[in-house]
Amino acid sequence: MINPLPPAEIEPAHPDDLGVIDRLQQEAFNTPWTTELLRAAILNEEYCVRVLRNPLLGLLGFYISHAVEKRCNLDNLVVRPAQRRKGLGTMLINDWAEQAAAKGLHVLTLQVNTANRDAQRLYERLGFRSTRILISYYPNGNDAFQMERGKKQALDDTLLGSLTGESPLDKLALRPLGLISPLRRKKQTP
Repeated sequence: MINPLPPAEIEPAHPDDLGVIDRLQQEAFNTPWTTELLRAAILNEEYCVRVLRNPLLGLLGFYISHAVEKRCNLDNLVVRPAQRRKGLGTMLINDWAEQAAAKGLHVLTLQVNTANRDAQRLYERLGFRSTRILISYYPNGNDAFQMERGKKQALDDTLLGSLTGESPLDKLALRPLGLISPLRRKKQTP
């Protein structure tokens, strides 16, 4: 009989975790944070940097978040590639939501690359909805979806639906400068 691995624990990141966090995010993102930014986030009390650690396998993933007004924004979330699709991303997101709620922040926001369908599906499964497209959001020019979950989103969806005549269930994107358009890209006509 094979003994199961001991459970992973989520805890605050320490400066000693910087090397592994940096390596994981370098592998995961086309436009990773610099080591200096990661170090600053770990040391800055305004940021919440938490790691998912297994006693035998070490650091399996992490997330970085911070408060913006009365919202909590997820800046980074990474799970080690060999450990994906095992519920660890969900564990990290649930921990993020709990940490935010403990600070009175019940609206969660994040940005996800429009090309990253796996992450989008995870966030959608956990109740996040796309609220707008951020054009050229990343340094490499890629677009991102702004996604959110929480009390304010329900109100925004209702108001947006009444302003546009669209159902609140329709996926809408608020483009920069306040222009409203569907998320679906229209086919180009010759």
